[in-house]
Amino acid sequence: YADDTALAHNARFVLAVVPEMQRNFQIQYGNQNINEDVIGTTPNFALVHNYPIGAGRMFTAGDNAALRRYAVLGSTIPTLFHTTAAAMAGGEIKIGGLPFTVVGVLAEQGTRGFGSNDDDIMVPLRTARDRLIGTDRLRAITVDVASVRDMNLGMIEIERVLRAQHKIKPGQADDFHIFDRADIMSTFQQTTQTFTWLLAGVAA
Repeated sequence: YADDTALAHNARFVLAVVPEMQRNFQIQYGNQNINEDVIGTTPNFALVHNYPIGAGRMFTAGDNAALRRYAVLGSTIPTLFHTTAAAMAGGEIKIGGLPFTVVGVLAEQGTRGFGSNDDDIMVPLRTARDRLIGTDRLRAITVDVASVRDMNLGMIEIERVLRAQHKIKPGQADDFHIFDRADIMSTFQQTTQTFTWLLAGVAA
C-alpha cells in the first residue's frame, strides 16, 4: 500500500491512484452460495475505471475510514444469484461468513480487452485489509493520467517513483509491470479482427 501512497504524492502526471487488493471468497445470499473475487479498493474505483452505478451508490471515503462492511456488486452478481440489481441493493450478503450491506451495483461493462469487473465484488479498502484479507499487499494499482498525450510521461514517472520506493539500483530490472490500457485494447482489437478473418475463412 505504500506504493500507492508514493504514487499519489510524487507522480506529477497522475490525477488519481486506485489501490486494489483481491482475494476469492465464498459469497452467500439467502440460501445461495457462489465463489467470486472480492476487491478492496477506494471510492474512486468506479470513476477511474469508468463504471457507472446501475443501482444504489458507491461507498464513500467515510465508509472506508470507518471500516464499514459495505459492498458494491459487479453487474453479473445478481444474475448469479437469480435475482436483480434492484432486489439486491440495500440487502445483505455474507463474504467469508461476515455480513455486508449491498450499497450499490455497477452497470454492465463487459470485457474491454483488459478483463472485466462485472463478476467481482468491491468493498472499502480498509475493510478488506483489516476485516477480510489481513494484508497491505495490493494486487494492482490503477492510475488515471491527466491526458493521453501525457501517457508516456506518466508511465516514466510511475516507473521512477516505484523504483525509488522499491530501492532498485541503476542497472537492476524492475520488480513490477506497468500496462497501458490503450496498448492492451489495441492488441485485443487486432486479435479480435484476426479471429474474425479466421472464422470468415473457415466459413468460406
